[in-house]
Amino acid sequence: MNPTPAQPLLAPIRPALLKQRVAWSKTYGHAKGPMDLSLAVVSYNQWPVSERFIPSLGHPQAPARSELLWVDNGSKDGSAKHLKAVPWKGLGGFSRVRVLLLKQNYFISGAVNTALAAAKGRYFIQADNDVLFAPGSLTAYLHAMSERPGALLSPLWQLTQGLLPLDFEPGCYQHLDRTFARIHRANAWLKEEKGSAAGSCWGSDTATIKSLGGWSEDYKLQCMDDDMILRWRESGRPAGLLPLP
Repeated sequence: MNPTPAQPLLAPIRPALLKQRVAWSKTYGHAKGPMDLSLAVVSYNQWPVSERFIPSLGHPQAPARSELLWVDNGSKDGSAKHLKAVPWKGLGGFSRVRVLLLKQNYFISGAVNTALAAAKGRYFIQADNDVLFAPGSLTAYLHAMSERPGALLSPLWQLTQGLLPLDFEPGCYQHLDRTFARIHRANAWLKEEKGSAAGSCWGSDTATIKSLGGWSEDYKLQCMDDDMILRWRESGRPAGLLPLP
């Protein structure tokens, strides 16, 4: 089954996004140059959720030459003050931590693309701030991505938290006529192919993600991950779930 190729409105993933969108940033740690892995976490308000998440980063035993990119999406609840006070240096074994406070809410798709513009890692993982990492999981994740170049991979353990690998809801596409019919094709195609990934945590090599345009900023609150996964599959690249600790 061959779906019609997507034509999303994609902004180029360039360093200029940082100047346009970042109000404040600070880097913790002195590691320079390219990294093996960039882990990007996006937050918006809900500081108590981030407060629970951050300690989980203290024990993933991050791979050597890895960086953490924390992008706050213009929160209005005091998250910026709290994030500035976190003792980031050395957290979880990351070689470098960079905190980016955005000028406004660019929604999840815009924040992820901003993180991509800042990323120095060969591989890129995006995680919601309510996904908790077990010890050793980031190293296992990096190993899996290096063994399956070009694949879009999500942890299988998310399913135990009640999260579905894909959630196509036609109603959330009605504001974009060009995708409404397309999503029905996507439903049938992905069900047949049995290949997907989960938007709450996914990763691949950074160059491939950038070449496909990251997340379409057409989508503000929902379906941006579905759209990216579909574009990934349409490009002939695999997407799937993998077991992690």
